[in-house]
This record gives sequence, C-alpha cells and structure tokens, in this order.
Amino acid sequence: MTAQTEGFNVVALFVPEGVDEAVASRVNARIDELNPDYWLLTQPDTYVFFFRQRRKGAKRAANGVELLESLRSSNERLSDMRIGQANGPLLADFSWFGTVLTPPLGAAAHEANKKARNVA
Repeated sequence: MTAQTEGFNVVALFVPEGVDEAVASRVNARIDELNPDYWLLTQPDTYVFFFRQRRKGAKRAANGVELLESLRSSNERLSDMRIGQANGPLLADFSWFGTVLTPPLGAAAHEANKKARNVA
C-alpha cells in the first residue's frame, strides 16, 4: 500500500541518562502490554510509541502512560524519566491488514518528543 495520513496518539518516554541494558529490559518487557501500533527507540534515550486513533488510541495511550509510570520505581535510572504526549495526523505506510509498516511522521511525533524533553 502507499503512505496514508491517519490520526495517532503519540507517547514519548525520555530517559535523561540514556537507555542501557537494564532500562531496555524493563521497558521492552512491557511493550506487549502497551500494545502500540508501532514503536521505536530514537537516539540513545527516547522510546516513541504510536497508537492509531481509530483503534481506541486515546484509551490505549492513557493506559500506556500509566504502565510506563509504574516502571518509575523499578530502576534508579527510570526515576527521572519524562513522558510527553501529543495527538494528530501522521503519515505512515500500512499493510493490507492495517499494520503500520513505517515510523509515522508528522508534527504530533515531534511535539510528544519536545514535551518529554521539556522543550518549549
């Protein structure tokens, strides 16, 4: 299929000291529970999770934030993690079955990252 624009809820998890093996093992173990439509690790310190709005993205994103917050006490390096959220239309490639094939691109992804990093 070709690229399409669709509404997404985006959650960015910023770990100021970077993602090491201990942090990655805790976050990666919870990704199935988060149930994002797409996720990626950007730079050495930020996870970005994408939830399609047509698949109850707002509710799944809110549940994902709660789940990520619960990780805060599981590792010292996660104690100062920051979470940013945004929503809006993003451009992505989808399979015939509706699976997101490429990282969604657009302002909402950038805005979630900015909020997680506390950048005005």
